[in-house]
Amino acid sequence: MMQLEFCMAYLNEHHKSDVLLPFIRAFSELGPKSVQKNMWMGGSYSIEDAEITCITSDNIRIVATIREGRKTTNESVTIALDGDPVLGMTKTFPTLPRIDPFILNRESMVPIDNFCRRFIRLCNIVKAYDATGKMIQLGVQLGGKGVGKLQSVRGRQQRLDFVNSFETIYQFQNMYRSGTSYFPILGSVVKLGPLEPWVAHQRRDLVNDGGEVYLPVFASETQPDGEVLMATFSS
Repeated sequence: MMQLEFCMAYLNEHHKSDVLLPFIRAFSELGPKSVQKNMWMGGSYSIEDAEITCITSDNIRIVATIREGRKTTNESVTIALDGDPVLGMTKTFPTLPRIDPFILNRESMVPIDNFCRRFIRLCNIVKAYDATGKMIQLGVQLGGKGVGKLQSVRGRQQRLDFVNSFETIYQFQNMYRSGTSYFPILGSVVKLGPLEPWVAHQRRDLVNDGGEVYLPVFASETQPDGEVLMATFSS
């Protein structure tokens, strides 16, 4: 219960503009409705605020504040954690593959990891890349396993199927500025195991020459490209 309350409070306080408002536009009928109305109303229909009121194992419920001319109303929308953008918003927000149920079944043993993994997919769909790393950090703070533990694939047939897929199962790569010779290190991109997400860490210097720390700033189910990473590191 405390995890749920903390998660809602954090998202409502820190991620309204970059995550919750885009979620409403991409995953609810209010998105295409706002586009259609503004074709005739000159931008007088707007979704001005959003607040999560409930999180379940499958959905997020958000109350949206809508201004239409001088009138302001509230409307509740439900967004599926495994959802796709609604019809009419797919060009603006192309969808991404849903997470393998086998992975989600494993993550269900730690509910906060299950939630963060699915929430990160939605963030990537709406291009809220900065929020993905923060969701990794949130999961760690709320008792999740984080990104530092290696996981094995159990079961002979599962291992064979995985090997035959020819996908990268582990990778660690440092990142540098273009044209430099391995210095300074900007950060790293890592995939810690076959069932783990790709996570980018950014290097931060501690004060008073106290060393350095690497913070997760981006996460995705697929290998991120350089353009996305540099945009995230530069923000």
